Amino acid sequence: MKINLPEFIYKILDFILIPFVNLLVPYERISRRLQNEQLYFEKDWREYSAFTLSTLHERASTMVGHLSLMLGVCLFILQSSELENKSPEGVIVTIDAIIYISLVILSVRALRSFGLDRDRDLKEYEEHIRSELIVRYSIMQIVNSLTIVATIFIVIALLIHVWK
Repeated sequence: MKINLPEFIYKILDFILIPFVNLLVPYERISRRLQNEQLYFEKDWREYSAFTLSTLHERASTMVGHLSLMLGVCLFILQSSELENKSPEGVIVTIDAIIYISLVILSVRALRSFGLDRDRDLKEYEEHIRSELIVRYSIMQIVNSLTIVATIFIVIALLIHVWK
């Protein structure tokens, strides 16, 4: 029996991340929001799903680039000879780096392929797409919100460092 490594990795990642995501962003709330958006934009389900998936994919791709850049900034700051790791700003930047790494992982999860290669009947596949849309929408809400918070913290750390 051959192991499908990417699928195995995603299953483990989902096992760890999805309960956390659902804790922070209730699944049913996002489900209702997506239904309301579909009605508002007056699109049929397939057209709306394709549009939303494309939008989420673009946002996740952009966030991976932004978060990687911010992670690089954190690592550069931590390597600065003037910054002590045990100083308040050093601790903040270290926590920020961990947050950025976590957000990159979440963003990459939102880029997961759907698995058109799987043998699914149409109804099962549509349910899978709907569930995946809700998960990705939730992930991107978390990523966007925490990116704002992490960026504010890195600015605070830099201000603390400058005012010393």
